[in-house]
Amino acid sequence: ELLITKILHNNAILRSSSLDPKTVELISVAVSAALRCSHCLRLHIHVASNLGIPDDQIAAAIFLAGNLVNASVLATATRHLDEEAGICRSCETGTCEVHLDK
Repeated sequence: ELLITKILHNNAILRSSSLDPKTVELISVAVSAALRCSHCLRLHIHVASNLGIPDDQIAAAIFLAGNLVNASVLATATRHLDEEAGICRSCETGTCEVHLDK
């Protein structure tokens, strides 16, 4: 029942989307790669290939996802390190709205 509901939901989104199927599939490849869902990634690479999307474009979507994931990891880790050290980068730049009274 859950799978059928998901398929119906996906179809409704695709029908109402102004994006072309190739763009949707490249986004799906990138998101699957970013989420590290090997099942989804295999499926979307296969669908992308069947739509005639060249391997270099599929790879570009995967590399872009990897760059975004890496940036997210670094940004989150840096914020946590700064918090542990008691550093507020926003205070340093004069843009902090949290520590106005300090």
